[in-house]
Amino acid sequence: MAALISVCDFMQQVQEDLSSPTTSTFTSHMGHCKATANSLEETLDADRAVLQKMRKAAKAEHSCGQDLINHLAAHIAAQEKFSANYQLEGEEQLANAFSTFAAFSQELLTAVRSLVGSSVPCVTIEQGPWLAGVCGWGGSPGRVSGP
Repeated sequence: MAALISVCDFMQQVQEDLSSPTTSTFTSHMGHCKATANSLEETLDADRAVLQKMRKAAKAEHSCGQDLINHLAAHIAAQEKFSANYQLEGEEQLANAFSTFAAFSQELLTAVRSLVGSSVPCVTIEQGPWLAGVCGWGGSPGRVSGP
């Protein structure tokens, strides 16, 4: 495998090629340039795969969080119903216990909603357009267009 070329070396080769095209050695360094481009492409492919996995994981976490919120809300409604039923039956201690537990669960629900709501925008990047914009390459996102 050919050695990779740095940006500074590439720019120096281009400047030499432009200033003296007849004595340029730019073509002899094409292997290094292609190796660098291929290495960058492989790295971008690996990064894209990791970003896609992170995005799927974030969506799954958000979905589980929404399910938890729904279950907690249903649990709170049931606790409040138990409290009201025991209040009607004259069981003040049980009514107060369920009411207190419902209030505690409501505080927990508020915290969970805040946590789930703040975690959504962390990993919601559309990889294709983002990588194409970062790389500035034509063709499919993240692909180096060869000569």
